[in-house]
Amino acid sequence: MIFVFLIRWIGYFCFHLNLVGSTFGIESDPEIYMNISEIIRRQGYLVEEHEITTSDQYILCLIRLYTNQSVYQKRKVVLLQHGLLDSSHAWVMNLKNQSLGYILADYGYDVWLANSRGNTYSKKHKHLDSSQKEYWDFSWQEMSSYDFPATIRHIISVTRMKQLSYIGFSQGSLIAMTALDDNPELQSNINLFIAFGPVGYFANVKGIFLPLVHHYVTAQFVLGYLTRGEVLPSDHYMKILGKYVCGFYPNLCMSVIDSIAGNDGFNTNLTRLPLTIAHSPAGTSIKNLVHFSQYT
Repeated sequence: MIFVFLIRWIGYFCFHLNLVGSTFGIESDPEIYMNISEIIRRQGYLVEEHEITTSDQYILCLIRLYTNQSVYQKRKVVLLQHGLLDSSHAWVMNLKNQSLGYILADYGYDVWLANSRGNTYSKKHKHLDSSQKEYWDFSWQEMSSYDFPATIRHIISVTRMKQLSYIGFSQGSLIAMTALDDNPELQSNINLFIAFGPVGYFANVKGIFLPLVHHYVTAQFVLGYLTRGEVLPSDHYMKILGKYVCGFYPNLCMSVIDSIAGNDGFNTNLTRLPLTIAHSPAGTSIKNLVHFSQYT
């Protein structure tokens, strides 16, 4: 009951906050309401959307990013894989000189941005709908076993390059390490593997995030019942919160983020925080969080 009341109150608050902002003509960055492809085009880059189907029938969205200058060149290929509760937006959320996706494209790379199953851009399935609980029966293990191989093979096929470089952040590094260990044949397709914040164990993780899901049996039952298996998706309310609350009170938003993910605010561009909150978290499954909680 308390949970339902809280959600309704937040929704009511966000709705009226949006009305106030509209009434007084408060301006915001248009990228708050854009999807990843629109954002990339707005910054002056070429972009392609690719859909790939995994062997267990999940449909993933791959984003290809490059510059006009490199269209006809034989470019080196690099794949960027986001972390937990994130999306391909993570690599283009900052200014062009601060976003790795844009930086690599400017250096002439053929840049591919992955989206793990269940996030904002990868919610399709051949036979299931994301509103069904069965759709959310996955964790990072399935991302490693199915998403990673399908993504690598698709990029190799499209680019006709034998190898690519891989950059993974957090969960993105875990996915690759596990997949390459389980599938030695894929190792020949990777010429460089860079792991940002690689994940192994969580014993030293700070913040309230892991304690919230540490009692994973209870968390899986309660949260699974309330959400049908999905947790923290990107929605309209988050965009409104990003636009108004984080736009006007960035330090307040940063304090909340620090309490969850650890104190790292000095590495955050506060002027871009409304965009960050509008697009992240981007959703995952309860089962995925439960799987991570078992590594404490």
